[in-house]
Parts: sequence; structure tokens; C-alpha cells
Amino acid sequence: MAAEAFAHAGWAVLQIDLTGAGDSGGSSADAGWQCWQDDVSAGYAWLGDYLGVVPHLWGLRAGCLLAESWLRQTDSAASTLYWQPVLSGRQHLSQFLMLKAAGAMGGDGSAKAVMGPLRERLATGETVEIAGYSVGAELARGLESVSLENGGRRHGRTVVVEAVSGEPKLTPASAEARARWLAGDAAVIWEVVGGAPFWLTQEVTLAPAMTTRSLALIGAWDQ
Repeated sequence: MAAEAFAHAGWAVLQIDLTGAGDSGGSSADAGWQCWQDDVSAGYAWLGDYLGVVPHLWGLRAGCLLAESWLRQTDSAASTLYWQPVLSGRQHLSQFLMLKAAGAMGGDGSAKAVMGPLRERLATGETVEIAGYSVGAELARGLESVSLENGGRRHGRTVVVEAVSGEPKLTPASAEARARWLAGDAAVIWEVVGGAPFWLTQEVTLAPAMTTRSLALIGAWDQ
């Protein structure tokens, strides 16, 4: 729905499913951080060639980490729109591993006792099965290497839009990250709107304010 709204406002939007995810080819076992970087490169190049323009990147949650990693790797000056970005790849992986830990814990078990071996297996190059998905060592290393906590790129513009169901207010972690970006001379706008966390719900949940505010903030990118 957001992509359609952007298109109606004059933006061309290319949505991609990364290898092993969504409707793309391959299984989760084929997914990897560099493979996903290559997917971004392919989509970016195709859209740029098709339209004859420099594309921007739009990411949601951990997709923001992937976009940031790709931008740093390619030294691109593309602008970015980040929706509810994950700030720490390492923390995000830990939360995902907790799903496995929770399933393996018995009455006398502990999450810490399960998490350690899981990380050791990944560190030795093994693949871990979590909630029906295969997480490989290369994917885990790539995710752990990226963070938005300590400041962003100095070139390219970044718009961050987060949604909260209560009072529209930055969390302490987001406020600290924004301060570090600004202290590093990054061109960033970081705002909060009211809306339901649709990325967490099993039901179809809408957060139209994210789309509306995003359109207003990225409207000046090509001016």
C-alpha cells in the first residue's frame, strides 16, 4: 500500500524479495549477507538503468541494516528511507536466536545455556535451524557486523520514520542514535508518528501515518 501511494505521488518503486525469502528463488539455506548485498546491487542497477536516475533505498527493520551495509560497501551517495530500523545487528540476531533457545529450554534449562552453543556453532561455520528458517554462519556474521547506533554516513540523506501505538515519542535508544548521527554531520531526519507496529502482528495492521509522513519528508530529495 505504501509503494502504491509513493507511485501515485510520482515515485517509481521497485520491491524486491531477497534470495531465500518471500517469493524469490531458493530456500532460506541459500540466503547470505553477501548474497543479499548482490540482490540489492542487482535491483539498484536495474532500476537506475531502466529510469536513467540515481535510485534511493527504502528499508524496513533489519532491511535498514542491509541497506546501510550496502551503502558503506559501495560508497554510494544514495539517500535512504528507513522504517522502524533495527539499530544493532548483533542484538537483532540474539533476539532471533532466542526463538531457538526458548524452544530448546526445558524446565531446568536457561536461555544463556542454549545461546552459547548456538553462537559457537555459527562461529564454526555451521547452519542453525530457527523457527523453520536456516541461518548460516555468513549471514549471521554479516548481520552482526552492522549497526546504526554509532552514526551514519556523511554523504547521502537519511529519513527515519518510526511508529508507536502510544505517544509519538522517540525511544531512548533511537534518540541516542539520532544524536550520534547528527554529531557525525550526517544529514538525517528522524521522526516518530502514531501507528500500530504492523511488523509484529499476525493480523493485517495498517500504519498509514508512516506513508504520509515519509512522502512529506522525501519530497525534497530530488529538488
